[in-house]
Amino acid sequence: LLSLICCSDSKIYRIRLVLENKLAIHHSSEVQTTFIQSENLIPFSSHPHPLKSILLNEVDGYLGYCKICCQRIEGVSDDGYGCKECRFYIHKSCAVFPYELQHPSHPKHLLLLQLHSWEKCANCNSDQFDFKYKCPHCHEFYLCPECAFLPLTKKAENHDHPLTLMQKLLPFKCYGCKDEGNGMFYFCSTCSFTVHSKCTSLPLIVRLPTIQNAIHSHPLTLMLALTISLTCDACGNKTKGMFYFCAICSFVAHLDCALSPS
Repeated sequence: LLSLICCSDSKIYRIRLVLENKLAIHHSSEVQTTFIQSENLIPFSSHPHPLKSILLNEVDGYLGYCKICCQRIEGVSDDGYGCKECRFYIHKSCAVFPYELQHPSHPKHLLLLQLHSWEKCANCNSDQFDFKYKCPHCHEFYLCPECAFLPLTKKAENHDHPLTLMQKLLPFKCYGCKDEGNGMFYFCSTCSFTVHSKCTSLPLIVRLPTIQNAIHSHPLTLMLALTISLTCDACGNKTKGMFYFCAICSFVAHLDCALSPS
């Protein structure tokens, strides 16, 4: 372990060289660890070359997806870090994810951000993210960056009251889609209901091209669950929980069907 003290822009930083060629930086008033070493060059775990600060709109060809957040990189507007030799790019905003994380969903051990492409997140059960927070002691525990940094409170378009995040992995039933869950969830203390994180972000109105024009051409409005079961006009299966509805022609669609890309 090598420790250095350096000064930049009148701020004092403590830089520690950690195993596996990772750099950790601690501001004197903060304890959060990040990947960032400087504005122009950063080392990155699970990649053999340092990543350079680049203007992504100057990179030729298709940039693909950020290796951290898996969101498409738009070269016109984004800048970030990358290795042109390997065509490995990340958003600049994603470079500040802490390498070490203490999370309430797994309070016993620190979680480390590492490359685990095929492992599923303990909360959302998705393998979408290449990099996940892993417990070095509990080998089956992984947490994707999206779930690791869910907002503690949020105001959803489809609910009147603020929602609070429960940061523990618990069994629950989602008020929105009516599916059983086992993970973190949002709850409303006023209405006493629980809901998936993804169900808090459902748009109130869906317009084309989420559903093919050949199937349906009018805007769809998000509706609360009914006591009767309806049939989805997109896939033919029964609905449960919230659904999308067309007031013009009474077209009914599952949440997933309505939001499917054209």
